[in-house]
Amino acid sequence: MKELLLAFLIFSCSTSLIAQIEGEEYFDEIYSELNVTSDQVYGANYWINNLGISPPLLRDLKMDIYQASDNDSESKPVIIVAHSGYFLPPLDDEQNTISGRCTGTKTDSSVVELCKRLALRGFVAIAYDYRLGWNPLANSKNERAQLYTHILYRSLQDTHTLLRWIQKSANEEGNPYGLDPDKVAMIGEGSGGDIAYAAAALNSIEKIQLDQFSYFNNEGNQLYYIDPKELGNWDGKGYPEPSDTNAFEPFPEVFIDSNIPNHIEYNGELDFAFAYGGALLSTEWLDESCIPMAAMQTIEDPFAPFYSDVTFSISDQVVWDEVHGAGTAIPMFNALGINDILDDRIYDDEYSLAALNATLETEVANEKHLFPFRLSAGSLSGSPWEWWSPAFWSDIPYASQANFSVHDFQLNAQPNMSAERGIAYIDTVLNFFCPRAIAAMGISTETGIAVNVLDLNVRVSPNPVMQEIRIDAQASDPIESIQLFDMSGRLLRTIDNLDSGFVRMDRANLQPGVYFIRVKSGDKVAVEKLLFS
Repeated sequence: MKELLLAFLIFSCSTSLIAQIEGEEYFDEIYSELNVTSDQVYGANYWINNLGISPPLLRDLKMDIYQASDNDSESKPVIIVAHSGYFLPPLDDEQNTISGRCTGTKTDSSVVELCKRLALRGFVAIAYDYRLGWNPLANSKNERAQLYTHILYRSLQDTHTLLRWIQKSANEEGNPYGLDPDKVAMIGEGSGGDIAYAAAALNSIEKIQLDQFSYFNNEGNQLYYIDPKELGNWDGKGYPEPSDTNAFEPFPEVFIDSNIPNHIEYNGELDFAFAYGGALLSTEWLDESCIPMAAMQTIEDPFAPFYSDVTFSISDQVVWDEVHGAGTAIPMFNALGINDILDDRIYDDEYSLAALNATLETEVANEKHLFPFRLSAGSLSGSPWEWWSPAFWSDIPYASQANFSVHDFQLNAQPNMSAERGIAYIDTVLNFFCPRAIAAMGISTETGIAVNVLDLNVRVSPNPVMQEIRIDAQASDPIESIQLFDMSGRLLRTIDNLDSGFVRMDRANLQPGVYFIRVKSGDKVAVEKLLFS
């Protein structure tokens, strides 16, 4: 039985709903044996350390590939997973603290857990390194914003390099990992969520050359943070020609390489992006060319606002005057029709119902494909799904303070940290993510959440409900079954073996509150929200 975690409440659901059928591939962990390929190289590029003066270093880009060894499918959907960490590694090569955090690599506990469980559901999960390094303590906000834009841009380039590697591996290298390059989704945590938003929306040079991403030099000329002649194209290919190696010019006629293209004979396609944490840098990126996206976020996230507000880096340094969290971004994806493909399915599982109920306490009530978390009063954690090894991190001093460890520092923001708590959150992330990823990738399943399911046209009255509910359907679609759920997704009542144009249901002794009714006729389903007064 799965766990549903909403805020701090973890409770067992007595009934498994339509998307949680036991033994269903992609929805349940039906495989038992794992194979992990560590540090597979998917490309190479220049890492630029903006914390100090050092030349760019050409390094391999590496990934860990998780797959079920007892899954004998020839090609499997791929989920790429971007870790968090503020684009700074927790430790450098000499074990010195960089970000002051216990997380920030592809081997974070939450990333490993997520990838293992995705693989046991039938996906191939890929946790990947991407380029890191910027200076969150730069003297001016403009400089911090420029450096942050650079590192987000490079991480997006690396994401597209990985997408192209997936195609290349399948087409040229005998597909040893059983990858389906036509069915690829991504999920990003924290700053990895920033990458997910960018991967969904940033798809041209013009979108990065907006006033928001520019400054005026001493001569009064407007310059953009991103110069593609220096940094390359947004997809990691060279600029202006895909094969070009790009470079910047720190001194006249002195050029230092900053981007080399990888696998340029491929384009790499992404079907769906998902963020838990993170933010969208510009709503001007959103248009019909974007890919569908869903998100989860803690409303109290101290580093990325749930709606639109300033964002902070280390030591409360302001980076942006305004970025856009899940509460702003996902309603825009919905309103612009970008997420229409997600609505080819009916989401009446307990996680979607809990998410819908959670939005009732926000400014975007009843918004689809959005799951807000509200933590306890005074909590400063934007990532309650994270956990780490206290034994290891207690030996790493925070900011050279021998008596205060990195573990102590991060525990201040997340005092309830534990593997059990983090895994419960990961469970919720997975069960909200998977049905939407499956819809976006066009995967047919045997569950009731089927591709191209038709909405059933019914009328439920009265609403609000006093005592009796009447459900009316068209004569061509007689009602076959009715289910009533409370706002947590718990099944309260079922009436089946019907064949009628209308049904009456008595409220009985149900308490006032929000409920959901699910009506089924053949392949058609209707889900309506009810208010019992």
